[in-house]
Amino acid sequence: MRWHRASDLAAYRGDLLRAVRRQWRIEETRRRLADPTPIPVRWRRVPAGLAVQDHAINVFGAAERDAATPGSGTIDDLAALLRGLPSMRLVILGEPGAGKTTAAIRLLLDLTAEPRAGEPVPVLVSIGSWQPHRQDLRRWLAGALAADFPALGSATTDGSTIATALLDEGSLLPIIDGLDELPAAARSTAIVAINAALHRGDSLVLTCRTSEYVAAVGDADTVTAAAVVQLQPLGLPALTAYLPRTAKPRPDLSTTWDEPLATLRRQADRQLLRVLRTPLMTSLAREAYSDTGADPAELLDEQRFARAEDIEAHLLDRALPTAYREAGDRVARWFATLAGMLDRGGTYDVAWWRLFRSGSRGINAAAGAAVGAVAAAVLSAAAVPRALLDVAFTLAAAAVGALIGVRQPATPSTVRLSLSAGLRRWRPGAMTARPRLRIGAAGWLAGLVAVVVLVGVRAGWTAALVGAAAVGVVRALDAWLDVPADLGVVASPISLLRSDRTAALTRAVLRGALLGTVAGLLTGPELAAAVGVAAFVASAGLTAWWRFTFARLAYALAGRLPFRLMAFLDDAAVRGVLRQVGSVYQFRHARLQDRLAGRRLSADDTAAVPPLDDDVPESSTPFPATGPVVVILTALEVEYQAVVAHLLDVRTVVHEAGTLFEVGMLAGCSRRVAVAVVGEGNQTTAVVTERAAALLQPDVVLFSGIAGALQGDIQLGDVVVGTRVYSYHSGKATSDGFAARPRAWDAPHRLEQRARHVSRNGGWHRLLPDPARPPVVHFKPIAAGEVVLADRDSAHAALLRRHYDDAAVVEMESAGLARAAHLRGDLPALVIRGVSDRADEGKTAADRAGWQRTAAANAAAFALGLVIELPAEV
Repeated sequence: MRWHRASDLAAYRGDLLRAVRRQWRIEETRRRLADPTPIPVRWRRVPAGLAVQDHAINVFGAAERDAATPGSGTIDDLAALLRGLPSMRLVILGEPGAGKTTAAIRLLLDLTAEPRAGEPVPVLVSIGSWQPHRQDLRRWLAGALAADFPALGSATTDGSTIATALLDEGSLLPIIDGLDELPAAARSTAIVAINAALHRGDSLVLTCRTSEYVAAVGDADTVTAAAVVQLQPLGLPALTAYLPRTAKPRPDLSTTWDEPLATLRRQADRQLLRVLRTPLMTSLAREAYSDTGADPAELLDEQRFARAEDIEAHLLDRALPTAYREAGDRVARWFATLAGMLDRGGTYDVAWWRLFRSGSRGINAAAGAAVGAVAAAVLSAAAVPRALLDVAFTLAAAAVGALIGVRQPATPSTVRLSLSAGLRRWRPGAMTARPRLRIGAAGWLAGLVAVVVLVGVRAGWTAALVGAAAVGVVRALDAWLDVPADLGVVASPISLLRSDRTAALTRAVLRGALLGTVAGLLTGPELAAAVGVAAFVASAGLTAWWRFTFARLAYALAGRLPFRLMAFLDDAAVRGVLRQVGSVYQFRHARLQDRLAGRRLSADDTAAVPPLDDDVPESSTPFPATGPVVVILTALEVEYQAVVAHLLDVRTVVHEAGTLFEVGMLAGCSRRVAVAVVGEGNQTTAVVTERAAALLQPDVVLFSGIAGALQGDIQLGDVVVGTRVYSYHSGKATSDGFAARPRAWDAPHRLEQRARHVSRNGGWHRLLPDPARPPVVHFKPIAAGEVVLADRDSAHAALLRRHYDDAAVVEMESAGLARAAHLRGDLPALVIRGVSDRADEGKTAADRAGWQRTAAANAAAFALGLVIELPAEV
């Protein structure tokens, strides 16, 4: 490939587009993403009120475009969504195993299948190697792209690389996968660095786990002008449409999945359904049962699999036996070693040149010491034939080599060596980029000192200066002979290792021959051979290839890794245990790596039971039992949906009696929010309140829902915060009529005062469907009975007017909440109602007009606004 000018970028863009598509089509096949059909994962846009997305005007450019942008869709629709955004910036969120990386790959393939003129080339990179507090985003991206596409590391005549030039021109669309793979402290820094690096017109796609992104945004900022979508869990219809297609059909066209899926349709609370909500577990189940012919009905055995985490552990443990049916414990031991090394290194990338850096200091030191000792021994034996000096010189060189081996990381060569192409680069203006010290200055300095001293002792100091100049010439040759490969060549881990080995040995031969020749001319043939051999050993022995070779042999001799490690890793990628991401491998999912590394699956890692409505965001893991919680109870599905629509990272906790609590994160709030549907009635509300208190130990319990207005100054859609709750059905029936015996519970003073503050400051308005038109908030008593009031002339209406004339609204659950909280003595509770009707014969018409949904949304917005404003001590 010739020396490059920045003006040639248009041609490189086309070559890169074809190379990228070829790379990820191969990986799509390896990962079986479309075999026989893609898993039907859906996404939906995250509501703007959650404060994890930039202002709508920045994201969409205009309110009309925001309204016209689809709110949900399948992964196949992500390309259209991205192209419809003025900035072409998108954040894809999801829970562990939700399919974020798969979504990124599918998005890249869809964009490259039908590229549009002037559209940037999508390139997918894993974020794991980025250190945002040390590296600029563009510099890191350019390096990561050069590792995957060696030609992109070629310098242009203006001193930059092709990768940098393409990034600066806006010709690349970076798809950065796995923000959550960075340490927690670095994620916020990364978002700030991303925003700082983005120029006007630059595109970007970022993937991250939901909870980690919410936390990072809370500590920093949103990604500028990026729309945010969340991948949804797989519902039973999606599983029914997918799993039977993966199994071999029987003569009657049924499959092994028919019976388990039928059971799940009848019993939606089974543990298996919780597990299969994530594409990761669905794909593991497919491989363990569809591919082997085993019967998945065993997963319904609740004596064997009492918890969802038991099923998950079983599926993760089946991954290796399914992929390696002929292998025994040996393969499992190799993968456990590999996972442990990555775990100690804090990474998910199996990068061969970094694989032995963590936890292998002794091996790295030994590799460097061996190189230094051999080189020094050869030199000292020829130049200084004195035993004591030989030993001292050899030990000193071994110490320097050990220091280099431990302290200096070795980077593989991503170039090919070509003398003719290197000579073409020797012309004015070509040498603008400085040669990089890949191993560090220590090795070059030690070699320079050795040559100067030995040649000086034998031939004088004038000759020593000539020898020093020869070392400088050798270093300069690196810049002349480093010629990038063709742009269409994608670096795989194996090809990168071969490239580094070829470069290492070629450089070693050239360096040894040149330095040996110079030493021979200055001192004679005896020292010439010694200098040549020492230069060869030192040059080859301090490269990434030699360190990797030395370490893998040490591990193989101990039985911890196979001798042919790279072939083993590549085979594991073919079998689906690993996946290839450019020039590195990764375990197919972090959950598998953690499992093999010996991490126990905790309650935080188990699967969830989401509602059967696929549009409700749901995670694959239940809520941990630690941390502050606020419980919000609802009576109707419309009330529940109004609350959950504002939550992220929604997980499920199940009370032993079967009551389900959906627990999620609220942006801008340190507390988790648990939501449950209690149904209508005060008695059931009291029971569920007690269960919530025992299971979740909340700081506060709120009731958010709809109610009918009893006073004329209250309008439909208004919000009423209950300062007192009446149980208006308390009393005694006598021959003279009903004698009321009122029961009433006042709202906790601190909680009521905080609610009044929330009402005044108006911060909760951003959570409303229409923040520009907030409803009026009233602080008044609420009446709770056991009937739906739809007639102002009824006996119940007359009872309310006679005994509870200050009640603003009427409903059917608050008395149960208030009484349960009162009996516990230490549980603050507050009722928040949105007015959906006037508790008269017009109720049906109001319901048809959509006031239930409006009232539920307004009440939920105020309740969640209150949660955000709650102090640490309520």
